[in-house]
Amino acid sequence: MKISEVYKAYNIPESLQLHMIRVAAIAQIIAENLDDIDKDQIHTLVKGCLLHDIGKLVIFKIGEDTSHMGDQPRDFWIQLQEDMRNDYSISEHTATVLICKELGMSQEIVHLVDSIDFAYSIKNYNDRNLLAMIGVYCDQRVSRDGVLPLLERIKLGRKFCEENIKAGGVFRDTSDRDKTIQALVEIEKLLFDSIDLNPEDINDEKIKYRIANLKQYEVL
Repeated sequence: MKISEVYKAYNIPESLQLHMIRVAAIAQIIAENLDDIDKDQIHTLVKGCLLHDIGKLVIFKIGEDTSHMGDQPRDFWIQLQEDMRNDYSISEHTATVLICKELGMSQEIVHLVDSIDFAYSIKNYNDRNLLAMIGVYCDQRVSRDGVLPLLERIKLGRKFCEENIKAGGVFRDTSDRDKTIQALVEIEKLLFDSIDLNPEDINDEKIKYRIANLKQYEVL
């Protein structure tokens, strides 16, 4: 089953699909340039990144303009969000893990998806969990509009979360935010010290040609 078919089955908003695909593209580039990671691990990493936010609709603040989400009317997205909250959770993280289990993903992939979360950056770094470090780092490189430098993306992410809360959305913050950001900076250094690329080499142009291929990526 292709990831595009999974997205269609779960009515994943188009903007959210693109986010996960961009994260997977960055992860794929980094992993392919690392010496100590094999093809099976890359496959696990890419699948995890393609699924890491599949339950995120549960925390969306659905505004009047839903054109970025797809062709369906606003009422469709409101009802879908309610159904997902009832079927899975009001927590994006819990909903994502439950959907991955429902899909029959391997324990390794479920564990990876469970680790791709800003709040787990410190743990991922301290554990030197390579796949989790790549996943959480790549997630923090992608904004709603594309690939950004790490610290710029984190700053924008914080602004978005604050706006979402004010608008009535749901957001699970993390304590020790400064330490979490520092862990991400250290992850970036660790990863790019190991490959012949610089962080600024990872941009929208670099991942552009991978996006179409990743839409057809086999995940099941």
